[in-house]
Amino acid sequence: TPAPSPPSNVRVSQNGLNSLLVTWTPSAGPNVTGYTIYYQQIDGRQNGSVKAVETDTSIVITGLTLGANFSISVVTNSSTLPSIVTYGPNVTIQQKAPSGSPEMLHAVPGEREVEFSWSPPPVTQRNGVITSYTLSCSPSPSSLPHSPSSQSGPHTVAGFSPNTHYSCSLVAS
Repeated sequence: TPAPSPPSNVRVSQNGLNSLLVTWTPSAGPNVTGYTIYYQQIDGRQNGSVKAVETDTSIVITGLTLGANFSISVVTNSSTLPSIVTYGPNVTIQQKAPSGSPEMLHAVPGEREVEFSWSPPPVTQRNGVITSYTLSCSPSPSSLPHSPSSQSGPHTVAGFSPNTHYSCSLVAS
């Protein structure tokens, strides 16, 4: 008995915060028993497969790494041989902006500068990898807005005037 034809029209789209919806057109051929959907993170850190029954034309893959790029492929299974592999498009799991704010913002004033330090938002409120922070103050010293290069500090920002009240905020993105 020959192998079944491969599935066609494999499409991939993000389905929620950390999942992908994979759809395909079913295979023609005898003895089709289902499909195996393979996912591989392009840098190789997260790989796996999920199974679908012969009547399925879609499946959701969950628990994927935010910000990661994945390749997807689908194989038709039969009682004799699997089909050749059909590849879908590569897709990146998009991140969302953090829902939480940095915590424990601490400011130590100097003569004309302020040293800032903080903790990142709680893990459950990061919605992915935090790539930057933006520090703003009102009134704004000439050195702001400032985008610190590391995650928590301390960061010294110059340009503050003595005997002036400032209101500062820090946003993670």
